[in-house]
Amino acid sequence: MISDEEETMEEIQLNNEAGEHHQDPPNASILAVLIDPVDPMCDILSWNCQGAASSGFRRALLFLVKKVKADIVGLMEPRISGGSADKACKSFGFDNWMRVEVVGFSGGMRQWIFKEGLIDLGLFGARFTWTRGREKNTFTGARLDRALCNLSWISRHPGTNVSHLARFCSDHSPILIDTTSNAKNGRAFPFQFQAAWLSHKDFSKVVSTTWDTKKNMLDNISNMQTRFVDWIKTDFGNIERRKNRLMARLDGIQNCLSNQPFNGLIRLERKLRLDLEETLHQEEIKWYQKSKEDWICSGDLNMKFYHAATMVRRAKNRIHGLKNDNDERLQNKDQVEALV
Repeated sequence: MISDEEETMEEIQLNNEAGEHHQDPPNASILAVLIDPVDPMCDILSWNCQGAASSGFRRALLFLVKKVKADIVGLMEPRISGGSADKACKSFGFDNWMRVEVVGFSGGMRQWIFKEGLIDLGLFGARFTWTRGREKNTFTGARLDRALCNLSWISRHPGTNVSHLARFCSDHSPILIDTTSNAKNGRAFPFQFQAAWLSHKDFSKVVSTTWDTKKNMLDNISNMQTRFVDWIKTDFGNIERRKNRLMARLDGIQNCLSNQPFNGLIRLERKLRLDLEETLHQEEIKWYQKSKEDWICSGDLNMKFYHAATMVRRAKNRIHGLKNDNDERLQNKDQVEALV
């Protein structure tokens, strides 16, 4: 789990000693190994290791850290505590580390996730992170391990990739969270109808004057797309710029009214206030549509959530890699381009 809490190692240790565990998830039995100072752009390795005391696990962990060049490592369910956990952490050979003892039971995990407003960052790689069974009729799998973050964190790291690594030494896959991947795929976004246009007073007029009943459906759709693109530039405009412009005008007019009010300014100020309220409503509709979070009704004014949900959806839709004919996953840009 990733949050945007900026605490130093000393602050975390003091809070733990004081018994402040109010932000810890239920059943949080965690060993966290901090390899390098936290950088805004870093690679995070998270692993439900199902036991961290053996020398075999130590070799596996060091191999993974070297392979993926992880900056932060989080180990869940180490199945050790107290002095044994301290000894294991020291044996990994890292200078900085901390651990959190188990708190509560797993039954409260879902409530904790909902309370903290955490968002699933999606995945790349094998669909299951946990499997069990040695034969086809007993094999079972599930995605039990996920990378979750809060709204502030995804706003700062919108290009984050989450990969499921190969399972070994545990029946859970290690998860690699890469915050350094912000490359654009360079594709042009196709035309998309915006529900916010419906609230504009001239929308119906644009449709009625452009749609030609004598033409076929495909021609009309093409003409409507062209007309809407021009209409956005000349009439509807950019919502963000319009919002800022209205705020600036309102500020100036209200300053003038405080010095010398007269009817023309009062009427203009009332109109601009209504225009700004309408613009904010259009902005909410825009982000609500982009987020595709159907369980929230328009009117919640939760713009921050809509924006974050949109960024997560875009990250999930981004092509992080392809499989070749040998069922091998290719993530290197040159390899992917060669395959295509």
